Amino acid sequence: MSTTLYPLKFKPALKEKVWGGHKLQPILQLPATNQKIGEAWLVWDGLRAEDGPLQGRTLRELTQTYGEALLGSQSAEAKEFPLLIKFLDPQEFLSVQNHPDDAYAQQHESVPYGKNEAWLVLQAEPNTKLIHGLNREVTRDELRNAMHNNTLLSLCDYVPATAGDVFINTPGVVHALGTGIVIYEVQQSSDVTYRLYDWDRKPAPGEPVRELHLDKGADVADLRPIQQHKVKPIVLHEAGVTRTVLVACRYYASEKLEIHAQTTQHTAGRSFHILTALQGQGMVLVDGAHVELSSGESVLVPACVGEYAIDSVSPLLTIIKSYVPHLQADIVAPLRAHGIAAQDIAQLGGDALRSDLTF
Repeated sequence: MSTTLYPLKFKPALKEKVWGGHKLQPILQLPATNQKIGEAWLVWDGLRAEDGPLQGRTLRELTQTYGEALLGSQSAEAKEFPLLIKFLDPQEFLSVQNHPDDAYAQQHESVPYGKNEAWLVLQAEPNTKLIHGLNREVTRDELRNAMHNNTLLSLCDYVPATAGDVFINTPGVVHALGTGIVIYEVQQSSDVTYRLYDWDRKPAPGEPVRELHLDKGADVADLRPIQQHKVKPIVLHEAGVTRTVLVACRYYASEKLEIHAQTTQHTAGRSFHILTALQGQGMVLVDGAHVELSSGESVLVPACVGEYAIDSVSPLLTIIKSYVPHLQADIVAPLRAHGIAAQDIAQLGGDALRSDLTF
């Protein structure tokens, strides 16, 4: 472990999907192609560092080697990197699905993490809708019957989506992304998905029918309707940057940084920071060295770095910063110091029934 940790860049893993499109290509600065890219995994346990002495090492290997120095005190015991960052471009409705929590995933799937996820809508065509929860409270038997009778859609809540909207899918919430939308997704590092309905899609020749997971999906389902679908981000104006707190829960927090001049950030040793550029060009500055960052690229700043700076080379650099928060130290106390009301802080984690910030 002699190599000193430094900001790490990763090359996205592109996932071709039958439901994918072409809207991620300009964001990721990719050449035009007929390939239908449905997902781009930007920072993930299996990706390899692209630069420096640790080039070629996977994030999982680095997690196991460096532990708390990389991850921070909030994830000190993790054996796998805890977050997965994606872009998504669905040009068809994705399957209606839900996800287990940690306990269910560990018991039934033998994996360390369930799946809590959040979506930031980057682009949305007019009249775009997605499914977010159920439209009324149901019993587990009602939900099972609806899935087996192919009437699940009658219980789903369809919600309009526009650019800038933020949604959180806590474990068990029934959900599906709609068409004509581009998403930044932050989630626990888990691909455990229970598919409840797949729009009666016919498989391509030679391909198997996609499996449904009705029993497990019913087991973990959140049976209550969602009272507040969209998180209301909190905007703060600070020196050199407009900082928008987008979402926060025990597993992750995400902020949008619109950087006009050099700004200082600090991991405080609590968590790594994942910086994903949405627009513009800039640099991440650490101890006199710098890492370039431009649209579609991601840099992981290890927790041990402590203080670092981000500088914009273009007139405006827009970044999403995601990390594993200490809710009191990173979210509640700083926002209360800015005069933000307790109820506005609480809803960053979703509605009152689900938010980790509801005390």
